[in-house]
Amino acid sequence: MATPCQENEVADSRDLASLWVRVQRFLCREADAVDMRRWTEWLSLFAEDVEYWVPAWDSEFDLTSDPMSEVSLIYLTSKADIADRLWRFTSGQSAASVPLPRTVHHVTNVEVVAVDGDLVKVRGKWLTHAYRFRESSFLGGYCEYVLRVDGDSFLIQKKKSILVNDRPVMAVDLFHF
Repeated sequence: MATPCQENEVADSRDLASLWVRVQRFLCREADAVDMRRWTEWLSLFAEDVEYWVPAWDSEFDLTSDPMSEVSLIYLTSKADIADRLWRFTSGQSAASVPLPRTVHHVTNVEVVAVDGDLVKVRGKWLTHAYRFRESSFLGGYCEYVLRVDGDSFLIQKKKSILVNDRPVMAVDLFHF
């Protein structure tokens, strides 16, 4: 990402505001697709060569930094990998996912960090309320995205979610982040 977006740049402030609104709507669309279990729509939001990473905590304040040599909660490197994981938790054959929890995702504090050609780097915060077996769980964290412009929308090129509460009371999967 080469060019940081700066809100004090008068010439670009309207473009930045418009981009921010588009990004915010896109992230809300992703969250809504998961909450409403519109899995085909959700999967369509990812680029074919997407990287989806949820690093693990190495210590109280340090995350793992290399998904190839350190533990990750989730590390997928293609849309096909996401589709496979999606099949696992929607097929009824994964005991950890039956029944799927009901979820409500909140995406907030969204900031456009940089724009480089057709790539938009975004960060924000998220909170997911999950309900399963008469128990509620709240998961929260930070998110970083690289979105690729795709017509009048985007495709998720990279998604990194950092789970703040590293001891969730239920098994976590893609539908939590």
